Amino acid sequence: MKVIALVLVLALGVVGLAGCTTGENPPAPSASPDVSPDVSPDVSAEPSGEPSPEAPVRASYTGVVGSVEQDRVSIKETGSEAISIVVTVSDETYILDGQTGEAKAIDSLKIGEAVAAVTRPIAAQSMPPQSPGLAIFINLPTEGLPPTFAIVKEVTTDTENQTWLVTDENVNWRVSAETPLLPYKAGAPVTMDQLKPGMRVVGWYSLTTKSMPAQATPDKILVLPAVAEGQ
Repeated sequence: MKVIALVLVLALGVVGLAGCTTGENPPAPSASPDVSPDVSPDVSAEPSGEPSPEAPVRASYTGVVGSVEQDRVSIKETGSEAISIVVTVSDETYILDGQTGEAKAIDSLKIGEAVAAVTRPIAAQSMPPQSPGLAIFINLPTEGLPPTFAIVKEVTTDTENQTWLVTDENVNWRVSAETPLLPYKAGAPVTMDQLKPGMRVVGWYSLTTKSMPAQATPDKILVLPAVAEGQ
């Protein structure tokens, strides 16, 4: 029996050696269906997590007049001894009485006078910076805020038949039949149905709600000539 067992062991060993000398490799194991390929994520498609801030539609400055030239006015902002901004004045710049809305000429501005200026947000790369003026208000109200310059984006009516001017200042103005609508340069009277998107308006108010967007009820509104889209 021992001889037979030994013969079987030797026979199996010979078979194993024969298999090792054939040069054939064992088949590769099949990939597991649960294993996904290693693919790096596309980080460029991932959100940054922080929304990009919206560019301001305009810039506003409140201070005193530093100098007046034929086509430019320099302003020292409140609390500053140096010139903060040079406002270039053109035919598209409104110089207005800050209490009545009356149109004024550039020579109405006096050095040291309190003013509020509204300009385009992009200023020339100079010191001090320069920017095209949209509106300059003189004779500011003694109480409350200076007038607000805005462009009407939409005119809507709510379920209570209340009219709203949606402005690009992110403030909705409540307008009623009792709201005085002032024409520019004492022109023809303005009625509610003439309020259209694209109109430049000036509103007098000091309080806004904390809603989004904010809401205000102007004491009066000056209606300026319409502006072309994109200007």
